[in-house]
Amino acid sequence: LERYVDYPDYLNEREESIIQRWYGAEVDYLDARLEEFLDWFYDSDIADETILIFTSDHGEHLGEHGFYGHSHWSYDELLQVPLILSGPGIPENERRADLVSLVDVFDTICDLVDVPSPDGTVGVPMFNGKSRDAVYAEYGIRDLEKMKYGFVSGELRDKLSAGQKCIRTSGKK
Repeated sequence: LERYVDYPDYLNEREESIIQRWYGAEVDYLDARLEEFLDWFYDSDIADETILIFTSDHGEHLGEHGFYGHSHWSYDELLQVPLILSGPGIPENERRADLVSLVDVFDTICDLVDVPSPDGTVGVPMFNGKSRDAVYAEYGIRDLEKMKYGFVSGELRDKLSAGQKCIRTSGKK
């Protein structure tokens, strides 16, 4: 899939469809295993005193913007990941749209278990009434040879080498 970055015709429509179906099958499999785990978990005697957190470090391109995989760009398909929390101190059945960064997860856990966050952390606990005005994302400069992109050349190579940064507010990116 890496070759797709520099050569968009590398995959035909049938191959793209197969990749998308494979990814869908992965998600379906994980969903089934997660359902089994949650059935067991909520039947156990630890559910009332355990915080569950489901998230991801990045999303995935499935043909959007001409990419497959987790490319080097700051598109929402990569930046907006699931974040699901459950447990003591977490409102039930609440769906929120506030800006949250993955760096907030650690400070949120500290806040929920009433342990001070260590000095130097920058997270904003999600359930103490505070919120963010903006979140930041960055894909730093990388050694393209080590990242298996040695075949990329020209303008695209320059763009990838420069890294990517973005700021998101509630209304703009």
